[in-house]
Amino acid sequence: MFSFDPTIDLDVTEYEYELYEDALGAVKISSGKSGSSVFTIDVETNSSSVDDDQSTMTPVTYYGRIRPVDSSGNAGPWTPNSGLKESSATALIDGSHVMSLTAAKITAGTIKSHEIILSQQGISSNFVAPANMAILRSSNYDGKYYPATPNIVGSTPSWEEGTTGWIIAGDGHAEFSSASIRGTLKAGAIFINQYNRWKTDQFGNEMATPFFMVGNQASFARYDGINTFSVQGNITATSGTIAGWSILANELFASNFSGSMIIGGGIGPVPPAGGFVSGTGAMKIYAPTDAGKARQAIYSGYGTDYAYYENGIKQYALAVDPLKGIAYRQSENNWFSFKLVGSQIYITVSTDANPTGVDYPLCVSTDCDGAGPPNPVCTCNGIVLQGSGYCDGANPNCWTYYIYDSCGNVCGSYCDGPGCYF
Repeated sequence: MFSFDPTIDLDVTEYEYELYEDALGAVKISSGKSGSSVFTIDVETNSSSVDDDQSTMTPVTYYGRIRPVDSSGNAGPWTPNSGLKESSATALIDGSHVMSLTAAKITAGTIKSHEIILSQQGISSNFVAPANMAILRSSNYDGKYYPATPNIVGSTPSWEEGTTGWIIAGDGHAEFSSASIRGTLKAGAIFINQYNRWKTDQFGNEMATPFFMVGNQASFARYDGINTFSVQGNITATSGTIAGWSILANELFASNFSGSMIIGGGIGPVPPAGGFVSGTGAMKIYAPTDAGKARQAIYSGYGTDYAYYENGIKQYALAVDPLKGIAYRQSENNWFSFKLVGSQIYITVSTDANPTGVDYPLCVSTDCDGAGPPNPVCTCNGIVLQGSGYCDGANPNCWTYYIYDSCGNVCGSYCDGPGCYF
């Protein structure tokens, strides 16, 4: 039996051995290769010799050496380098030196083996255990192990996940279809897939930063491991705070808000010429008032729009745009607006067919037609002023009162006073 400590070199795939019957290595008994650091060699000579008198059993001594072989077939130096290793005395009945053993039960404090395979019903796999790694697995485990590529800087061994069976490897790799942990699970990283992982990249490689992601391709929550937490999808919350605003069931409340609310900031599409509505950076307030009826207010970077809807159709609206002015909508297809160009005021009548509309100048003047001021229309408005003369001769107690019209002309008079006798 050959038994030795495996090399720490990760690129070892097997071990080459030579077995001799003399210390000088003149008579070779056997040679070959093995992927294990514990293996037996079947020899013709028994493991003991008998004296002529058949009374004394003398153990046979063997001499051997081994050397590692990498994945490219290159062999390393022989061990021991000083010559051959002499075998220790081998008892005839020693469980550790049995080449093949079939048993219903084995009880032991320690069992040393390069690979232990537990039989599982079904087709056995042809998994090849790494030569420098202890393996405990089921017979149907069908995963693969890839050693590091020789002469490639940064190349490291890797495992390909299997579809059946299970394995526990000496490098710390373990693979199961499922596991139940009754206590605490501690892990340096967790990888389920590229959308559900912690401290790993999208391929399952461990990362230094505590990156975290959970969800799917369309909706997920993600922490970049530094200072940013982002969500793609819907957020539902009935409590909490956002920049000074408190979430109270279905309301946002701020009793002492001293910051600012900023919506938008990007450059959005230009709205229709007569629409007065922006699709970017807008805040919409929608309030149903009755069956099929609702009022809506839109505040955006283009302006403000107040509207009344019936069955989803805009019926009346008032829109304010700093560039287009004020627009009043009478129905879905007709509206008019006011605007100022230079010193000229226009009323613009628009339709859905002609959203640019037709401009009509408005005149705020006493001479809009250029023919001069029109003759005023004067009406007797009842303004009464006391005159300076007497209306009863020289009687100082009877005065004249004059009635004036809206143009300032006298349109009537009468006498009144304590001394009037008519």
